[in-house]
Amino acid sequence: MDAATGKVVWYDVPPRDAGRAPPRGTSTRGVAYWANGNDSRIFAMNGATLIALNAKSGKRYPDWGTNGAIDLTKVGYDRGGVTGYRNSSGPIVVRDVVIVAGVPSPATDYLNERVKATQ
Repeated sequence: MDAATGKVVWYDVPPRDAGRAPPRGTSTRGVAYWANGNDSRIFAMNGATLIALNAKSGKRYPDWGTNGAIDLTKVGYDRGGVTGYRNSSGPIVVRDVVIVAGVPSPATDYLNERVKATQ
């Protein structure tokens, strides 16, 4: 939005896969901003997806992740079987690194002492 007028400048519409429901996710109520020279990006979460948007145009970066998005259920885990991702806040950027807080599921071995670790 334009801060002076309140007019919408751009917005992101999550892409849809044919035959599938639109992606949905919990609200994190936060975004992160990163800039380097002429490049400025906004990072946001949509469920288990981290999204990179051009801050000026709102367009996704086709060369970042998969068409501007990274599915957090599919990267960086040493154990298999990750079926979901629960985020607890919006992303932040620290020294050119995007940081997200959350828990991959099933992570019941970390969250509930009464339930045994998954195999």
